[in-house]
Amino acid sequence: IWIGVVIAAQAFKETPKAHAVAVAVGLLPALAAWAQLLIETSLRAAGSSLEAAIPKFGNDLFIHGVLAMSQGFLLTSMALAAIVAFSIDRKFVAAAVTSFAAAAFSATGLIHAYTVGPGGIEPRITWMASPEFVFAYALTGIALLGMCLVKEPAPDDPETSPKEPA
Repeated sequence: IWIGVVIAAQAFKETPKAHAVAVAVGLLPALAAWAQLLIETSLRAAGSSLEAAIPKFGNDLFIHGVLAMSQGFLLTSMALAAIVAFSIDRKFVAAAVTSFAAAAFSATGLIHAYTVGPGGIEPRITWMASPEFVFAYALTGIALLGMCLVKEPAPDDPETSPKEPA
């Protein structure tokens, strides 16, 4: 755990302040993978399995989100952090390309795709293994491309600058 804390501290220290959000978002899939490990280990120690416990969680634990985010968490972390960092820098084409790449990763099952079996979580590397994530990443990419069309007002242009209240 100490090494993880040191790496996280260094990531926040060495990146530009504006990208701190991207660093935090990039940590979420790794935290989901850790949560999955803790949940599975706890259930096995209690004599149960994830397959048997999932229906019992109900709305108390969003287990499917944890499991989806944990699958291919390294690629997911890099993609999400890059999308956020490019968006912060207003590099919307690069963010869109990254989002479309994440859609492709999701379509092939490299990220977010899983099945729950008697042995626990198993990767599901097939075509359109997690279509909801493919759709979400593709829609995000389209929205980011749309952001390229939005013109930022010039600060000294009275026609497009926001009016100050009287």
